[in-house]
Amino acid sequence: MNPLISKLGEKMYAGSNTQKGSAYHSFDGFEGNGQAGNVKQRVNLILKNGNINGLNGIDLGCNIGGITLSISMAGAKMTGVDYDQQSIDVARAYAEKFKQKIIYRCEDIDLNTIKSINAGFVVWFSHWMWFCKKHGFEIGLEALFELGRKKLTLYFETSLGDGMAGNVMTANGINESKMTTILKNCFTKVSKIGVDENWRKRPIWKCTGNMPREII
Repeated sequence: MNPLISKLGEKMYAGSNTQKGSAYHSFDGFEGNGQAGNVKQRVNLILKNGNINGLNGIDLGCNIGGITLSISMAGAKMTGVDYDQQSIDVARAYAEKFKQKIIYRCEDIDLNTIKSINAGFVVWFSHWMWFCKKHGFEIGLEALFELGRKKLTLYFETSLGDGMAGNVMTANGINESKMTTILKNCFTKVSKIGVDENWRKRPIWKCTGNMPREII
């Protein structure tokens, strides 16, 4: 195991590491012992429902990069973004181990991050609730609107009231139906492509952007 794993959790970040030396995600080559299971199910849903080969993709809230790495190995040109420097260090080490040319950025994800995105697709799994918790629910909605204005595909999953920041979703009445309505108000096409059995059976959506500005 990469020695960087043992340093995870030395500095705690909200919504990131569960305890020292552990991480949420498992993937081929790394067995995490956090609360979530292997990322393979989510990765397979992306690969089954979209042709990402050769496209530029961004993984928002990438943590230790399990999804980022897996999608890169499937042929996409990936960038991973997370505010946890320890997780980014691990992600970079595994990208090097698997000889993947992935760009990793350690930064807070805010509305400026969203507005600056120029990619063929975005993966935003689990992190949107944390985005809303930090920046406010209205800014979270604006972030989705901004993505909907772009000509890209969003693969999206978030808490529907569970998880450490789930109270943000509960306070705003977010359930699967309301989340679907929000996404349909932001994107030209929205479809539920599956359920993540490994993480509290959260629904996963595929959303196609390029929404006319006058509709927003």
